[in-house]
Amino acid sequence: MNKTAVREFLAPETSVAPGEVLVVTDVGSPAFGQLQCPAAPLVGGTLHRRGQRTRFAAVRRCEDPAQDDGASLYLATCQQPDGSAATIAAAAAATDRVAAAAARAAVQEWAAVLGTRRLLTGPGQVRTEIAEPPESQAAACS
Repeated sequence: MNKTAVREFLAPETSVAPGEVLVVTDVGSPAFGQLQCPAAPLVGGTLHRRGQRTRFAAVRRCEDPAQDDGASLYLATCQQPDGSAATIAAAAAATDRVAAAAARAAVQEWAAVLGTRRLLTGPGQVRTEIAEPPESQAAACS
């Protein structure tokens, strides 16, 4: 099974209030260009259920975390069937360790699903039809 790594970047020019997690809707990447975040509603829902205050927005660009100005951005990328890349991402104020931990945990949780998805949709055909039950089982269900 492939394990998708969650990496930390800096999101310059991105401001996140203390106690808040920014759920990223799309992000500018130096390696991939502009990436969509189609799982943003899933990440946001996970954080909401955990009682975390969230906001949805785009992040213009991400950079090496060695910089010291901007929000901490946690990001995992996933190659799409058409060869493009998509991402799962969330950000928090660099000084807010609680929100940063929540952002990273939510991205890690959904990034783990990416590996499972790859395993389940690997080579070979998947049967999608439902077999008819034998008559004796059908009669028992009536």
